[in-house]
Parts: sequence; structure tokens; C-alpha cells
Amino acid sequence: LALSTSTLLRLLKARSLPVLPKLIDAILSFLTEASKSQSTDSSVQSQTRLVQVSMLRALTASAQNLPQFLIPHLDKSLSPDVLPSFSVEDTDLGGALAEKVPSRQLLPAVGRALKKCTKISEFLVLLNLTKASVEHTSRSEIGAVKGNVLNTVSYIHLPLPTNRSALHMFSAQTLHN
Repeated sequence: LALSTSTLLRLLKARSLPVLPKLIDAILSFLTEASKSQSTDSSVQSQTRLVQVSMLRALTASAQNLPQFLIPHLDKSLSPDVLPSFSVEDTDLGGALAEKVPSRQLLPAVGRALKKCTKISEFLVLLNLTKASVEHTSRSEIGAVKGNVLNTVSYIHLPLPTNRSALHMFSAQTLHN
């Protein structure tokens, strides 16, 4: 079922609405557990990765086809337990969120997620998401989100309990592009 969920979401679109909340909760629950998995068995890791990619594709399909119904789940989608899944190669969940979810709704969720992050990799995912969201925001709408963008950038430059230099270099490079 996990392998065909994204196809079903793409085909059914609005007809999938009755099951979408339960489906998204199940996907986010799995992604949370997958990020916590400590298995050293390579077959378990490969199976987990296969299901993780399938779940991410389903979440991406939801973001692409029914983004307005993903908005209530943004805080859970951007939690530190789910963020490691954003770096899985075969999906572009961050790109789909940045393109389809209005920045006036996505960027406040990113700001709340930043306050929960403890790893530089999590900050980088959120900074990339902020950058992509701003790039997809029209000029007329950018004024409404400038406060969120400034808060994100200023929050990233606060002292972190881990090595900050990589994050500062990345954020400086991102801001100049």
C-alpha cells in the first residue's frame, strides 16, 4: 500500500480527502520512527529506506495536489523527528511545500520548527525551505512574509549548542545568492 499511495493521491485528488488526515498522520508517524531507527541490519535498513521513500513520495504528492489540506499538518511535518527525511534523495518534499503551500502559512511553521531544532542539518533543511519559499513568493506577497524571513535569518544567527560555523557559512552564502 505504501508504494501506491502517492499514485492514488495524484489520481484521486479531492476524492482522497476523507482518508487524507489519517493517512498523513500515519505517514508522519512512520517517518518519525524511521528517523529514530538504530538498526544495524542492512536488510532492515534497506526495507525501512524503501518504505520511507514511498511515504515521502505520498507526502510530496499530497503537497503537490492538495496543499491546502497539508497546512494543518505543517508543524508535525517540520518537526525535528521528520526533518531528516527531507534529505532523502528520491523525493522533493521541501520543493513541493515551498512551491505549493503559500509562504504566509509555510514560513510561520518554519519559524516554530526552528525553535525545536538542535542539529545543524535540521537548521539547514529549514533554511533551504525558507529560501525556496521566498523564491516562489510573488513580489506582491513578499511584504506579508518579510517579518518571518527576517526572524528565520536572525534566529539562525543566535548561538547554538553545536558547531555554528558551517551554518553561518551556508546562511551567508544563501543570503548572497
